[in-house]
Amino acid sequence: MTKAIDILYIGNLENESLHVKLENTKAILKKYYLGDERPLCVAFSGGKDSTALVFILLDILEEIKQKNQLFKKTYILNSNTQAELPPLLEHLNRSLKTIQQYADVRKLLVEVFEVVPLEKHTLNVQLLGVGMPPPSRQFRWCTSKLKVQPIERKLKELFPDGKFISVVGSRRDESIDRKNRIEKQSKVNSHLKINDRFPNADNLYPLEYWNTKNIWEYLFDQDSGVIDINFLWNLYSDASQKDANECSFAGAGGKHIDEGNIGCGQSRYNEPQKSNQ
Repeated sequence: MTKAIDILYIGNLENESLHVKLENTKAILKKYYLGDERPLCVAFSGGKDSTALVFILLDILEEIKQKNQLFKKTYILNSNTQAELPPLLEHLNRSLKTIQQYADVRKLLVEVFEVVPLEKHTLNVQLLGVGMPPPSRQFRWCTSKLKVQPIERKLKELFPDGKFISVVGSRRDESIDRKNRIEKQSKVNSHLKINDRFPNADNLYPLEYWNTKNIWEYLFDQDSGVIDINFLWNLYSDASQKDANECSFAGAGGKHIDEGNIGCGQSRYNEPQKSNQ
Protein backbone atom coordinates (compact mmCIF):
# COMPACT_ATOMS: atom_id res chain seq x y z
CA MET A 1 0.00 0.00 0.00
CA THR A 2 2.75 2.46 0.94
CA LYS A 3 4.59 1.93 -2.32
CA ALA A 4 1.48 2.69 -4.37
CA ILE A 5 0.84 5.89 -2.43
CA ASP A 6 4.46 7.01 -2.83
CA ILE A 7 4.16 6.57 -6.62
CA LEU A 8 1.24 8.97 -6.61
CA TYR A 9 3.20 11.59 -4.68
CA ILE A 10 5.91 11.83 -7.33
CA GLY A 11 3.26 12.01 -10.02
CA ASN A 12 4.42 9.29 -12.40
CA LEU A 13 1.28 7.16 -12.47
CA GLU A 14 0.23 8.27 -15.95
CA ASN A 15 2.35 5.58 -17.62
CA GLU A 16 1.62 2.81 -15.13
CA SER A 17 -0.60 -0.18 -15.87
CA LEU A 18 -4.28 -0.26 -15.00
CA HIS A 19 -3.49 -2.79 -12.27
CA VAL A 20 -1.08 -0.38 -10.55
CA LYS A 21 -3.50 2.53 -10.87
CA LEU A 22 -6.37 0.44 -9.51
CA GLU A 23 -4.40 -0.76 -6.51
CA ASN A 24 -3.26 2.80 -5.88
CA THR A 25 -6.83 4.11 -6.04
CA LYS A 26 -8.06 1.44 -3.63
CA ALA A 27 -5.17 2.17 -1.25
CA ILE A 28 -6.02 5.89 -1.24
CA LEU A 29 -9.71 5.30 -0.54
CA LYS A 30 -8.90 2.86 2.26
CA LYS A 31 -6.38 5.30 3.71
CA TYR A 32 -8.93 8.07 4.08
CA TYR A 33 -11.79 5.84 5.13
CA LEU A 34 -9.76 4.27 7.93
CA GLY A 35 -7.41 7.12 8.81
CA ASP A 36 -9.66 10.17 8.69
CA GLU A 37 -12.68 10.62 10.94
CA ARG A 38 -14.54 12.58 8.27
CA PRO A 39 -17.00 10.59 6.13
CA LEU A 40 -16.46 10.06 2.41
CA CYS A 41 -19.07 11.68 0.16
CA VAL A 42 -18.94 10.49 -3.45
CA ALA A 43 -20.27 12.56 -6.34
CA PHE A 44 -22.14 10.30 -8.78
CA SER A 45 -23.22 11.86 -12.09
CA GLY A 46 -23.91 8.55 -13.82
CA GLY A 47 -21.05 9.09 -16.27
CA LYS A 48 -18.21 6.68 -16.87
CA ASP A 49 -15.75 8.20 -14.37
CA SER A 50 -18.13 8.42 -11.41
CA THR A 51 -19.45 4.96 -12.27
CA ALA A 52 -15.94 3.51 -12.08
CA LEU A 53 -15.42 5.35 -8.80
CA VAL A 54 -18.59 3.90 -7.26
CA PHE A 55 -17.61 0.35 -8.27
CA ILE A 56 -14.18 0.78 -6.66
CA LEU A 57 -15.72 2.30 -3.55
CA LEU A 58 -18.12 -0.62 -3.07
CA ASP A 59 -15.22 -3.01 -3.59
CA ILE A 60 -13.01 -1.45 -0.91
CA LEU A 61 -15.91 -1.17 1.54
CA GLU A 62 -16.49 -4.91 1.18
CA GLU A 63 -12.79 -5.54 1.83
CA ILE A 64 -12.88 -3.28 4.89
CA LYS A 65 -16.01 -5.01 6.19
CA GLN A 66 -14.37 -8.43 5.85
CA LYS A 67 -11.74 -7.18 8.30
CA ASN A 68 -14.43 -5.86 10.69
CA GLN A 69 -13.15 -2.30 10.22
CA LEU A 70 -16.30 -0.71 8.83
CA PHE A 71 -17.14 2.09 11.29
CA LYS A 72 -18.78 5.05 9.54
CA LYS A 73 -21.30 5.86 6.84
CA THR A 74 -20.31 6.62 3.27
CA TYR A 75 -22.52 8.84 1.16
CA ILE A 76 -23.21 8.84 -2.59
CA LEU A 77 -24.85 11.97 -4.00
CA ASN A 78 -26.42 12.45 -7.42
CA SER A 79 -27.61 15.83 -8.65
CA ASN A 80 -30.65 15.36 -10.88
CA THR A 81 -30.81 18.51 -13.00
CA GLN A 82 -34.24 17.45 -14.34
CA ALA A 83 -32.94 18.50 -17.74
CA GLU A 84 -31.61 15.16 -18.98
CA LEU A 85 -33.18 13.02 -21.68
CA PRO A 86 -35.64 10.34 -20.43
CA PRO A 87 -33.35 7.32 -21.18
CA LEU A 88 -30.56 8.86 -19.11
CA LEU A 89 -32.93 9.73 -16.27
CA GLU A 90 -34.17 6.14 -16.25
CA HIS A 91 -30.58 4.89 -16.15
CA LEU A 92 -29.75 7.19 -13.23
CA ASN A 93 -32.85 6.27 -11.24
CA ARG A 94 -32.24 2.57 -11.81
CA SER A 95 -28.57 2.90 -10.88
CA LEU A 96 -29.25 4.79 -7.65
CA LYS A 97 -31.71 2.09 -6.55
CA THR A 98 -29.43 -0.84 -7.40
CA ILE A 99 -26.42 0.79 -5.73
CA GLN A 100 -28.41 1.26 -2.53
CA GLN A 101 -29.78 -2.29 -2.70
CA TYR A 102 -26.29 -3.74 -3.31
CA ALA A 103 -24.88 -1.83 -0.33
CA ASP A 104 -27.82 -2.68 1.95
CA VAL A 105 -27.62 -6.42 1.26
CA ARG A 106 -23.92 -6.37 2.15
CA LYS A 107 -24.38 -3.96 5.10
CA LEU A 108 -21.76 -1.52 3.79
CA LEU A 109 -23.18 1.54 5.62
CA VAL A 110 -23.80 3.43 2.38
CA GLU A 111 -26.54 6.02 1.91
CA VAL A 112 -27.49 7.13 -1.61
CA PHE A 113 -29.20 10.47 -2.17
CA GLU A 114 -30.61 12.26 -5.19
CA VAL A 115 -30.95 16.04 -5.05
CA VAL A 116 -32.94 18.32 -7.37
CA PRO A 117 -32.92 22.08 -8.00
CA LEU A 118 -35.48 24.40 -6.47
CA GLU A 119 -38.50 24.80 -8.73
CA LYS A 120 -37.61 28.43 -9.41
CA HIS A 121 -34.18 27.33 -10.62
CA THR A 122 -35.31 24.56 -13.01
CA LEU A 123 -34.37 24.92 -16.65
CA ASN A 124 -37.92 25.50 -17.90
CA VAL A 125 -38.67 28.19 -15.31
CA GLN A 126 -35.38 29.96 -15.99
CA LEU A 127 -35.77 29.85 -19.77
CA LEU A 128 -39.52 30.44 -20.14
CA GLY A 129 -40.36 32.29 -16.94
CA VAL A 130 -37.31 34.36 -16.10
CA GLY A 131 -36.15 34.77 -19.69
CA MET A 132 -32.59 33.55 -19.21
CA PRO A 133 -30.71 32.80 -22.44
CA PRO A 134 -29.86 29.15 -23.21
CA PRO A 135 -26.68 28.07 -21.40
CA SER A 136 -23.46 28.36 -23.41
CA ARG A 137 -19.73 27.93 -22.84
CA GLN A 138 -19.46 31.66 -22.23
CA PHE A 139 -22.46 31.79 -19.86
CA ARG A 140 -22.99 28.52 -17.99
CA TRP A 141 -25.47 29.81 -15.43
CA CYS A 142 -27.14 26.39 -15.35
CA THR A 143 -24.27 24.64 -13.55
CA SER A 144 -24.67 26.61 -10.35
CA LYS A 145 -28.47 26.57 -10.18
CA LEU A 146 -29.12 23.03 -11.42
CA LYS A 147 -26.19 21.12 -9.90
CA VAL A 148 -23.97 23.01 -7.45
CA GLN A 149 -26.60 24.65 -5.25
CA PRO A 150 -28.70 21.47 -4.73
CA ILE A 151 -25.56 19.53 -3.79
CA GLU A 152 -24.42 22.24 -1.38
CA ARG A 153 -27.80 22.30 0.37
CA LYS A 154 -27.61 18.55 0.91
CA LEU A 155 -24.02 18.71 2.12
CA LYS A 156 -24.95 21.34 4.71
CA GLU A 157 -27.83 19.13 5.86
CA LEU A 158 -25.69 15.99 6.12
CA PHE A 159 -22.60 17.69 7.59
CA PRO A 160 -23.59 20.73 9.71
CA ASP A 161 -19.97 21.11 10.83
CA GLY A 162 -18.77 21.03 7.21
CA LYS A 163 -16.42 18.12 7.91
CA PHE A 164 -16.32 15.59 5.08
CA ILE A 165 -14.16 14.40 2.19
CA SER A 166 -15.70 15.00 -1.23
CA VAL A 167 -14.66 12.12 -3.50
CA VAL A 168 -14.86 13.01 -7.19
CA GLY A 169 -14.00 11.14 -10.39
CA SER A 170 -12.12 14.03 -12.00
CA ARG A 171 -9.08 13.10 -14.09
CA ARG A 172 -6.07 15.11 -15.24
CA ASP A 173 -6.35 14.01 -18.88
CA GLU A 174 -9.92 15.32 -19.31
CA SER A 175 -8.58 18.71 -20.38
CA ILE A 176 -5.73 21.15 -19.81
CA ASP A 177 -8.05 23.26 -17.67
CA ARG A 178 -8.97 20.27 -15.50
CA LYS A 179 -5.32 19.30 -15.04
CA ASN A 180 -4.37 22.85 -14.07
CA ARG A 181 -7.27 23.06 -11.65
CA ILE A 182 -6.30 19.79 -9.95
CA GLU A 183 -2.70 20.93 -9.63
CA LYS A 184 -3.77 24.29 -8.22
CA GLN A 185 -5.97 22.59 -5.60
CA SER A 186 -3.32 20.05 -4.58
CA LYS A 187 -1.85 20.06 -1.10
CA VAL A 188 1.84 19.36 -0.51
CA ASN A 189 2.60 15.68 0.22
CA SER A 190 -1.07 14.78 0.33
CA HIS A 191 -3.68 13.21 -1.93
CA LEU A 192 -6.20 15.73 -0.61
CA LYS A 193 -7.17 18.83 -2.56
CA ILE A 194 -8.45 22.18 -1.31
CA ASN A 195 -12.23 22.49 -1.09
CA ASP A 196 -12.86 26.20 -1.62
CA ARG A 197 -16.55 26.04 -0.58
CA PHE A 198 -16.27 24.18 2.72
CA PRO A 199 -13.19 25.13 4.83
CA ASN A 200 -13.44 22.00 7.01
CA ALA A 201 -13.73 19.67 4.01
CA ASP A 202 -11.27 18.41 1.43
CA ASN A 203 -11.56 17.02 -2.09
CA LEU A 204 -10.14 13.68 -3.15
CA TYR A 205 -9.61 12.61 -6.78
CA PRO A 206 -8.65 8.91 -6.63
CA LEU A 207 -8.81 8.56 -10.44
CA GLU A 208 -6.79 11.64 -11.27
CA TYR A 209 -4.03 9.70 -13.10
CA TRP A 210 -6.38 7.35 -14.98
CA ASN A 211 -7.00 7.89 -18.68
CA THR A 212 -10.18 7.20 -20.65
CA LYS A 213 -8.92 3.82 -21.82
CA ASN A 214 -8.29 2.77 -18.21
CA ILE A 215 -11.84 3.72 -17.27
CA TRP A 216 -13.48 1.62 -19.98
CA GLU A 217 -11.11 -1.31 -19.49
CA TYR A 218 -12.03 -1.36 -15.82
CA LEU A 219 -15.77 -0.92 -16.39
CA PHE A 220 -16.04 -3.81 -18.83
CA ASP A 221 -14.95 -6.14 -16.01
CA GLN A 222 -17.70 -4.97 -13.63
CA ASP A 223 -21.16 -6.32 -12.87
CA SER A 224 -23.73 -4.62 -15.09
CA GLY A 225 -26.39 -5.79 -12.65
CA VAL A 226 -25.33 -2.95 -10.36
CA ILE A 227 -24.87 -0.26 -13.03
CA ASP A 228 -25.63 -0.91 -16.70
CA ILE A 229 -22.26 -0.58 -18.41
CA ASN A 230 -23.67 -1.43 -21.84
CA PHE A 231 -26.04 1.53 -21.58
CA LEU A 232 -23.10 3.80 -20.80
CA TRP A 233 -21.07 2.43 -23.70
CA ASN A 234 -23.96 2.95 -26.11
CA LEU A 235 -24.56 6.44 -24.75
CA TYR A 236 -21.00 7.54 -25.40
CA SER A 237 -20.93 5.70 -28.74
CA ASP A 238 -24.05 7.53 -29.90
CA ALA A 239 -22.57 10.86 -28.87
CA SER A 240 -19.33 10.32 -30.75
CA GLN A 241 -21.07 9.10 -33.90
CA LYS A 242 -23.21 12.23 -34.03
CA ASP A 243 -20.33 14.63 -33.62
CA ALA A 244 -16.66 13.85 -34.10
CA ASN A 245 -15.83 16.48 -31.46
CA GLU A 246 -17.96 14.71 -28.85
CA CYS A 247 -16.33 11.94 -26.83
CA SER A 248 -13.94 10.26 -29.23
CA PHE A 249 -13.58 6.98 -27.31
CA ALA A 250 -15.44 5.14 -30.06
CA GLY A 251 -12.33 5.53 -32.20
CA ALA A 252 -11.01 2.54 -30.32
CA GLY A 253 -13.07 0.32 -32.62
CA GLY A 254 -15.77 -1.03 -30.34
CA LYS A 255 -15.39 -2.74 -27.00
CA HIS A 256 -12.00 -4.19 -27.96
CA ILE A 257 -10.42 -1.08 -26.58
CA ASP A 258 -6.84 -2.10 -27.30
CA GLU A 259 -7.49 -1.82 -31.03
CA GLY A 260 -7.14 1.94 -31.00
CA ASN A 261 -6.33 5.01 -28.98
CA ILE A 262 -9.12 6.32 -26.81
CA GLY A 263 -9.14 10.07 -26.52
CA CYS A 264 -11.24 12.37 -24.41
CA GLY A 265 -13.47 14.74 -26.34
CA GLN A 266 -16.46 16.86 -25.47
CA SER A 267 -19.24 14.61 -24.25
CA ARG A 268 -21.73 15.90 -21.66
CA TYR A 269 -19.67 14.17 -18.98
CA ASN A 270 -16.33 15.71 -19.93
CA GLU A 271 -15.16 19.27 -19.70
CA PRO A 272 -14.73 20.84 -23.19
CA GLN A 273 -11.21 21.37 -24.41
CA LYS A 274 -10.35 25.02 -24.86
CA SER A 275 -9.34 26.17 -28.31
CA ASN A 276 -6.01 27.91 -28.72
CA GLN A 277 -7.51 30.13 -31.37
